[in-house]
Amino acid sequence: MAKTLWFAIAVAGIVVLLVTPYWLAQRALKELTPETRASLPGSFVKLKDGYTCCESRGPTDGRVVVLAHGATISKYVWDRNVDALAAAGLRSIRYDNFGRGYSDRPPLTYGVDLYDRQLLELLDALKIDKPIDLVGLSQGGAISVVFAARRPERVRKLVLVAPAGFPVNLPFTAKLAPAPLIGDWIMTVFGKRVLISQSRQANKDSAILKEMEQKLLDQLSYAGYLPALLSMLRNYPLHDLAAEYQSVGRHGIPTLLIWGSADKVIPIENADRALAAMPAATLKVVQDAGHGVVYEKPEEVNKAIVDFLTR
Repeated sequence: MAKTLWFAIAVAGIVVLLVTPYWLAQRALKELTPETRASLPGSFVKLKDGYTCCESRGPTDGRVVVLAHGATISKYVWDRNVDALAAAGLRSIRYDNFGRGYSDRPPLTYGVDLYDRQLLELLDALKIDKPIDLVGLSQGGAISVVFAARRPERVRKLVLVAPAGFPVNLPFTAKLAPAPLIGDWIMTVFGKRVLISQSRQANKDSAILKEMEQKLLDQLSYAGYLPALLSMLRNYPLHDLAAEYQSVGRHGIPTLLIWGSADKVIPIENADRALAAMPAATLKVVQDAGHGVVYEKPEEVNKAIVDFLTR
């Protein structure tokens, strides 16, 4: 009897230890409500799956350049690029993916079709029907490639910055994500600190780390970010989009690849895989830059993008 009692107490203690940090992490989050949106920067466009936060910069009659961000960040990653595009006479539109930034976090499967549908519906809602230029970073590169492969007639040029879509070595936490229950618990309890750690790996320039971390923490403060990220890790083929890259290559869409030489998230070796799938693409290597190359080396990146899009 005593052994049974002590076993029950031990089990109860373990449950408390597991549930308490999970509950506290959830309780601290804010909700994205209509009242909240009224105080947030950007415009909010109602789409089928929820509100998308976006921002337009540059002349309204300029050629449209859509900027798609990576898996764990939001449109703030383009802060150091949009003014250069506007100065070149281009109209940039940057937006937050569902589950990121200030866009909604709908309880859906965060796979290829959701992100593709979001981009398509956003363009339609903004009445953009002419071919656009797509600039995608990391997962945003994968989103851009999928969109271009499915609708080549709607894409004039592609700029892919360290794009996802080919195999990489996943961190231990990402490998655990597909596991039921344990993946949810790890993401909720430890997800924030893991993302901060990955942000530090993505950016070589220590001077910008604090700024980037603060922007990441801001979007993490809203409920739904971590569940959406977990769903994306479980359902989005971040490392298996070779067929889509090959389709873009066959369609002959002019493509510029940009990679930081010191990228530790998506290593520059993947550029060879991208070039094999798109033989006509060109590669620009930015020396001594990490995965956050658009933020770390904006002058060099901006020049490469503007030269490519305006010629």
